[in-house]
Amino acid sequence: MQGALIEGVKAEAPFDVIMVEGAIEQVPETLLSQLAEGGRLLAVMNDGPQGMATLFLKEHGGIGRRGVFDAAAPLLAGFKKAMGFIF
Repeated sequence: MQGALIEGVKAEAPFDVIMVEGAIEQVPETLLSQLAEGGRLLAVMNDGPQGMATLFLKEHGGIGRRGVFDAAAPLLAGFKKAMGFIF
């Protein structure tokens, strides 16, 4: 497969499990949309100095999430939060 990591593999979706092997700064909506009903996505969410291994679960068409444990991982290209205006 070639392409941007954040795009996933739409042609092969839906998936029961997606594991992001690195840190991300924003919720990966494109990957979450590729989950099957009951599907799970696991990623390290970076929000400040400490990351959190976060489990996303798709149930009844909605997405829930919960932190599982503190974690650290390198930030993946393409998963950085867009920079806003800074004065």
